[in-house]
Amino acid sequence: MQAQDTRPKLELSPQIDFNGGSFQPVSGSMTGGLGMEDRFLWHVSGTYRAAKKATYCNDVAGTCVVNPHGDSRTLEAQVGYRSGGGWLAIAGGSFTSLHTTLYDKTGSEMTFGGGKDLMHDTWSARLTAEYVIPLPLGHTNVEHGFKVHFTMPSESATDHWIFFDETFFAGWVCDPKCGRDASLTMGPKFRF
Repeated sequence: MQAQDTRPKLELSPQIDFNGGSFQPVSGSMTGGLGMEDRFLWHVSGTYRAAKKATYCNDVAGTCVVNPHGDSRTLEAQVGYRSGGGWLAIAGGSFTSLHTTLYDKTGSEMTFGGGKDLMHDTWSARLTAEYVIPLPLGHTNVEHGFKVHFTMPSESATDHWIFFDETFFAGWVCDPKCGRDASLTMGPKFRF
C-alpha cells in the first residue's frame, strides 16, 4: 500500500448520465466536493443534474403530461475504512431534491457496501458495490437496489489528479407503483 496524502482535496466531476426512472434518456451533471483518502476515507459532495422527468402520470385521473423542464440536486456524504490489503468497507447517505415544471419532491437514502483497491505496478483501479436503502424522509420516488462504482486509477493513488469515474445503478423505483430501473453515470473526475 502506497503512502497516502492525508490532506482534503477538491473534487470536480462533469458527467454524462444515461437515465432510467422516466427521466429523459441522456443528460449532464456536475459534481463538486471534498474528499480525503487514507486508511479512513471520506467524501462530501453536491451534484446538479439537468435531467427532466419525461412525463408525469396521475394514476387517479389516468392522465399523463410532458414536463418541459426539470433538474435535481443531491447532497451526499460517504465514509469508509481501507484495510492494509486494499479491502474497503463503506457507508453513506444522500438527500435529493427533484424540481419539475409540475411538481417538486425530496427524498433520502443510505448505502452500505464494500470493495477493493486493485493495485498493480503500472495501473490501479477501485471497484465497489453498495446496497441502496431508501429512508422515509421527504416525498419522492422510493429507490432501492445495487450501485456499482468503478474508478481508474484507484482513488487511493496519490500521484494522479484525473480519474475515469463510472457508477451503475440497478434496482426498483416505486412512485406509487414499483418498476425496475437502471442508470449509468460516467465521466472524468478531477482532484486538486
